[in-house]
Amino acid sequence: MLSSIYTKSVRDAALWTISAVVILLVLVVVALPAYSSFGEEYITLFESMPEWIAVVYGDETSSVAGLVGTALFTLMGPLVLLVYAIALGTGAAVGEEEARTLPLLLANPLSRSRVLVTKALVVAGGIVLIVLALWLAGLEFALPIGLITGLLVFVPYVGALLGFALGSIAALMQFDGLWGLAWVWLAFGIGQTLEGMVVTPLLVGERIGLHPVAVIFALLAFGQIFGFFGVLLALPASAQAQAEIVDGSGRTIRPPARVERVYAAGPPASVLVYAIAPDKLLGWTRALRPREAAFFDARAAALPELGRLTGRANTANVEVVLRARTDLIVDVGFVAGTYASLAERVQAQTGIPYALFDGRLDATPATLRALGRLMGDAPAAEALALWFEGELADISARVARVPRDERPRVYYGRGPAGLQTGGTGSINLEVLDLLGAENVAAEARAGLVTVSPEQVLLWNPAVILTTDPNFWQRAWTDPLWRAVDAVAQRRLYLSPHLPFGWFDFPPGPNRLLGAWWAGRLLYPRVFGDVDLEQKVVAFHRRFYHRSPSAEQLRALLGEPGVRPSQ
Repeated sequence: MLSSIYTKSVRDAALWTISAVVILLVLVVVALPAYSSFGEEYITLFESMPEWIAVVYGDETSSVAGLVGTALFTLMGPLVLLVYAIALGTGAAVGEEEARTLPLLLANPLSRSRVLVTKALVVAGGIVLIVLALWLAGLEFALPIGLITGLLVFVPYVGALLGFALGSIAALMQFDGLWGLAWVWLAFGIGQTLEGMVVTPLLVGERIGLHPVAVIFALLAFGQIFGFFGVLLALPASAQAQAEIVDGSGRTIRPPARVERVYAAGPPASVLVYAIAPDKLLGWTRALRPREAAFFDARAAALPELGRLTGRANTANVEVVLRARTDLIVDVGFVAGTYASLAERVQAQTGIPYALFDGRLDATPATLRALGRLMGDAPAAEALALWFEGELADISARVARVPRDERPRVYYGRGPAGLQTGGTGSINLEVLDLLGAENVAAEARAGLVTVSPEQVLLWNPAVILTTDPNFWQRAWTDPLWRAVDAVAQRRLYLSPHLPFGWFDFPPGPNRLLGAWWAGRLLYPRVFGDVDLEQKVVAFHRRFYHRSPSAEQLRALLGEPGVRPSQ
């Protein structure tokens, strides 16, 4: 890992060297006119210097040009270190992969610009603090010394020591006695403490994905173990190390140190990303319809349609991903075979990390945690995971109290004809698996299958669940369906489907509501005390970040077919 950081540093060293020299020349051009008028005042100051200072600097300090030349020579060593420190920090903070540096930077310009802005903010903050502190101490050279110290803020110790030395010399030249020197030392101490313990941890830590406390700890720990160069490597190495995770397919994912823009490759991923960090979701795979958008805030409702990268109806391509200035691509569902191959291919083409996570209902808590770490939102994801685990445990405990002979035979009908269903292992029927009900289509092949009306009549299920309002209405008058026991006994139920389906569509965390809904229908004895409205509000507040209104609740649960009484 450290070798890759050094490799990136060498690549960027030339650019940063040129930039640093230009900045230094501009500084000299600006600073010289301001202090070239010293004339006799400068000579007077020089003559009043303590003898040991004159001995150290000798004749070079007999003119303003000599003093500037001496200062420039003194700066050369720290300047070289500054160049490499900036290069190190840039390479690691962007989080680029070793073999794809250029493609990632081209596809992800936001990361590079964010790093540059961060560095500019830290420099500005350091300059303001030091200049203000020295000015309050009464030092006439507060501005140039503050500029030099602030510009070298990225070189731990060296920048501070150089500024401290220059400030001390200026104080001895300006003030009579040691009190002035003491005030300058105090000003430096306060300024450096605020810069090191407040400004840098907050600005750098926030933008490279490390907590401010972790920034301080990394600087202390690396400095203790590796000395001076350990301090230089502390933040880039820590940022790089803390970001790596292994996704559901077993691939190691190294995202940018700060993830701001997430592309969801499929609908389940959209729901989870929005639940964890709504501001980071770039768009929906399909734009929300007006009835769906009513359950979200204005920003979420207006998110664009980006299409999907996976599944049967994939409508997006890598150009869409690149135009969206994506930091991270996420897919939730299947994690093997063609899905893993697609992720590798898209990641290679774009240079953007592409992570796959398990989409099974019982794996949702683990997926939330992994996705939260990857996105830099672990606390929010952990809260969702803990709540979801509690809900799953409650459902499982209730189902365990239902004897096997009381668990009904159920058919799940998709589509307007109701003839699409799922066989063994279908992710679309996991709600039935969680509830321990008998899927009459279990003998069909895994995944979604299309069956004939005669086959359904042969299975003769006791309960039919559907997500399609058209099928629910048609089945009551269709002679073939009316011959099925479930329809004859009015045990055909329609799952709520706003803003996303409760039973399916998409097969994401939204299916938790479907488990509570179907549990009340299939096992009224053990689920009868469940307040479904309360469950809906709790889920919406956590995953959609908005509680449904009383009118929306009535519409959801009052739709014909949702409850047995209808």
